[in-house]
Amino acid sequence: MMENLKPPKPSNETERLKALRSFNILDSDEEEFYDNIAKLASFICDTEIALVTFIDDERQWFKAKVGLDIKGTSRDEAFCAYAIHQSDIMIVSDPTTDERFFQNPLVISDPNIRFYAGAPLVTSDGYGLGTLCVIDSKQKELTTDQLNALDQLRRIAVQYLEFRKINTFKEKMNVQVQSLKDRVSMMLKEIELKNAELQELSKVLSHDLRAPLRGISSLAEWMLEDHKDNLPDEIVEQLGLIKDRTLTLNGLLDAVIEYSKLSRVVIDNKPIDLEPLIQELVIQCKVPVQFKVDLTGNFPTLRMDKISLHQIFQNLIQNAVTYSDKDNPVINIHSELVGDFWEIKVMDNGIGIMDKNLDKIFDLFVSMPIKDGIQSSGIGLSLVKRTVTIYGGTVEVNSEIGVGSEFIIRLPKSLEAN
Repeated sequence: MMENLKPPKPSNETERLKALRSFNILDSDEEEFYDNIAKLASFICDTEIALVTFIDDERQWFKAKVGLDIKGTSRDEAFCAYAIHQSDIMIVSDPTTDERFFQNPLVISDPNIRFYAGAPLVTSDGYGLGTLCVIDSKQKELTTDQLNALDQLRRIAVQYLEFRKINTFKEKMNVQVQSLKDRVSMMLKEIELKNAELQELSKVLSHDLRAPLRGISSLAEWMLEDHKDNLPDEIVEQLGLIKDRTLTLNGLLDAVIEYSKLSRVVIDNKPIDLEPLIQELVIQCKVPVQFKVDLTGNFPTLRMDKISLHQIFQNLIQNAVTYSDKDNPVINIHSELVGDFWEIKVMDNGIGIMDKNLDKIFDLFVSMPIKDGIQSSGIGLSLVKRTVTIYGGTVEVNSEIGVGSEFIIRLPKSLEAN
């Protein structure tokens, strides 16, 4: 019988193990934060097992687990020992046909692994310490949305890991950390309530969860301003990371809030005059005065949910402003009836979109660079597509780098208010 292949060790294994031990995470007590990360991964990916793992010299240790009672396995048996070699998610669709795993004890006996997806926990220094992984005894595939969510969760797990390393200031940060843990627990409960509680979830995330993040950022900023010269370089660097991570978490919160609105049930369809609604949005979006905004053509009155229409055109107008790079920026919104559809075009003379990205921009959590390397949350255009699709319409984009972009919304003529 062929022996089970042993996973190779990274070329920087000595430095990787040193980095792992610097976090004081191995053999630590259970933490509600990581337990909830594992629960969310299992819930979102619909798998029997979810783990937060760390790979030591000889073992795979579980910081958090769903669906397993053991504390870990040998490193030689660990799928995750392969996943830490890469930066993206490692998927094993059928371990029984994979030469690395078909003789693995975890495949041929309990828990009888037939599917594995491991999102490596890679630090800001580039060390793969472990994974957030989901496992099932049945073969399956993850959707793009599930993979994106798993990727977002592993990033949050790493950010929290790096945050907790700054234990020098643990007592001052305990209140903020506990509040963050409590809100993650609330987030888990709210997700399990699904659509009935999504609006309430948005309020909680928007108001309550931002407060501890502001507190953490303010504390780090205060320490840098008042004590930078008296602190070791490593601590100064880690405090800077905390500030960066809180900004990232704020962006993730914005994304989660917007994503919750995607599942919103349309319940208030009323006649809406589209032209004044768009004129109102131009004011609400605070389009800079240097923009020339033109509305041309014939705009219909549609029987739709007003909030849904707001979501569509607010995102497209803000998108045109965000991606503008001209001294004389222009936004033209043109409407006309074409066959059985009202065709509304939102055109700008901004930076444009590369051809290779045109098929991706409507995908959830996919964002394009804005200016100066800044990224958007990757939610707005997916929201536009979802909302338009709910009403039986379509959306497409034409674009040319340096010339601008044209988004075409088509809504059925049958939505006209009689």
